[in-house]
Amino acid sequence: MRKRTTRKLNIKRLVCIICVFLLLVVGARYVAETYAAYLSFAALRFDATAARWDVAFKRGTEQLNKNFNVDFALQNSAHVADGKIAPGRTAATQFTLDLTNTEVSIDYNITADVRAVETWVGKNIEFAVFIAGNDGVKRPVELGKDNCILLENDAFTSENGSYEFYFELIWKNEDMSGDVDTRYAIFNRVLTIPVSIKIKQHIGTHTDADRMTVQSISYLESLETKPRTTLPVGYSFPEQDILSENPERGFYSTSYLKLTPNGIPDGLLVNKASTTSKLLFVKVDLTDFSGNMNGDVDKELTEQALKAFKDVLEDIKQNDNTVILRFVYDGNASAQIEGVNKAEPSQAMLERHIEQLGDIFKAYSSTINVIQIGFYGLWGECHFNTDVQSHPEYFKAAAEKLVAATSGTDITVALRAPRYYANYQNIPLDKIDSADYITTSATDAYRVGIFNDGMGGSATDIGTYANREKETAWLSHQSMHTFFGGEAIPEDGKPNGVGDFNAADYFIPEAFKLHASYLNWEWNQTLHREWALQQYVGDPFYAGKSALTFIENHLGY
Repeated sequence: MRKRTTRKLNIKRLVCIICVFLLLVVGARYVAETYAAYLSFAALRFDATAARWDVAFKRGTEQLNKNFNVDFALQNSAHVADGKIAPGRTAATQFTLDLTNTEVSIDYNITADVRAVETWVGKNIEFAVFIAGNDGVKRPVELGKDNCILLENDAFTSENGSYEFYFELIWKNEDMSGDVDTRYAIFNRVLTIPVSIKIKQHIGTHTDADRMTVQSISYLESLETKPRTTLPVGYSFPEQDILSENPERGFYSTSYLKLTPNGIPDGLLVNKASTTSKLLFVKVDLTDFSGNMNGDVDKELTEQALKAFKDVLEDIKQNDNTVILRFVYDGNASAQIEGVNKAEPSQAMLERHIEQLGDIFKAYSSTINVIQIGFYGLWGECHFNTDVQSHPEYFKAAAEKLVAATSGTDITVALRAPRYYANYQNIPLDKIDSADYITTSATDAYRVGIFNDGMGGSATDIGTYANREKETAWLSHQSMHTFFGGEAIPEDGKPNGVGDFNAADYFIPEAFKLHASYLNWEWNQTLHREWALQQYVGDPFYAGKSALTFIENHLGY
């Protein structure tokens, strides 16, 4: 789960058994979150207590949780400017993994993405990681695979629980032409390599002193059954899901908030807490501020409306929930029913509304996960709207306004489809998967992703994708640091709505590929029921459980 810069740990990182997320971006920018999955078989015994998880990743005495910068220690060179890395030179930095008091074996997995750098300097950049334990011997770490640190006694101690990690960046001098190196420097590019470190409890069969056969286990299993609220169109599923409540992922429940010039209309009940997880979707209706819908004129958001919106976010925060926001000028397709071709106000007023909301976005950035661009068309999904086809520049301008209004935060700005992202970035859609367009944390586009409210509905996800292979290849990278999700829907004309792209055996691998974090629980339960009736096959831990349970437990992971 991609990577968050302003989250409060006491609100957004406490789960049933402490979960910490780690994401490192190594270079001039270094982003860190800590992630620890936990399952204790011992806790299945009624007379046992849960084993302790106490893992810290540190730089010196500083425990790393959020974004921070790293100063690499450079080898002295008479031929390279101070503070610079160049061909033939190595940079390194050191971190400590402290397992003191932890009572389980752990697995760590380190991956590095050097493709963006290789685009400029070829294959000459090498990223290497070494680990040293109590004996002080540096051993290479195999990247991209689970590496195990075995529990030797009852718990790791200060004598045997400290491990040093050495991250080294080597610019090999194999390309003697130097053309790419010079080009890289001319464009003033920062040498940035995303590195992800995930730490989880190890569960497996002992095979030798250094390695274990790792079972495929769920990262999010807890020991209690979470009750599910019966929905108006709900079904009684044959089993209940078992998972911990991380507020940034899962099946979300929905809430409707209508804002008027006087605030919230009397009698409107606004759901301020999710009934399915800790994640809430709020559709904010701005109909009364659009002249095309209110029968009058376009209006700026009033102080009463802004205060009411802020108060709702405060209540959501106090409920320890997080939120996906979508602003709409036609949330119920009433414009189409009434023959209104355009529900939105003028583009200038629409952008003014975004500007007015900016201070609230920043004040509640620890509560807001995603802002879906919304605004245009039926349900804020760009359907049945003349501007969708005739004014793509409007969407680009709105995206830029949303990014600016959330500057300094880690809120994901989600556009409706890859083609809107390509338009926002001024890149050809058919080349969206090119390594040239991989974003870095130094760019505004790093926080811009998409939402998909047609997941699995057809080969194109009901028009979401023009080229599914290319666009999902791009999205698999972009969603590593943006929240991605939406609505999974039945396919028309298929028995029970189950087709090639929403069947569990296709949906699950693609959801992992795209790092899907959230899905609408209330829509569409026809498909959810089919998943609930299908037994999951693949992970022994889920033997006898449904595909629905597996999907829900792994959203976000």
